[in-house]
Amino acid sequence: MRLPKFKYLEPESLAGASAMLLDDPQAKVIAGGTDLLVNMKHRVEVPAALVNLKKIKGLDTIRSDNGALRIGALTPLKKNGSGSGILEKVPVLAQAASSVGSYHHQVMERRR
Repeated sequence: MRLPKFKYLEPESLAGASAMLLDDPQAKVIAGGTDLLVNMKHRVEVPAALVNLKKIKGLDTIRSDNGALRIGALTPLKKNGSGSGILEKVPVLAQAASSVGSYHHQVMERRR
């Protein structure tokens, strides 16, 4: 089964990604893509374009910002289950992240 045709975009900033998404309301964001690509193959979703976030620096981190946790869209599930105070501050998130997918999905990181 093949993917449908689509435009593939790789912004290098959040501003660039936002502009691309505003420019094409039919576009979808892809960060890991394992679910989206399968859905596209089965024609459950057929976006006109994919906006890949993997080249945007800083989206694979967890940080505390004025008492709030900021979790980037590219942060691996394994890091969400054990990293940077999540276990102490949001144990339900740590538990949920550790129960999603296989070990390989949990440790998957972005590739440039």
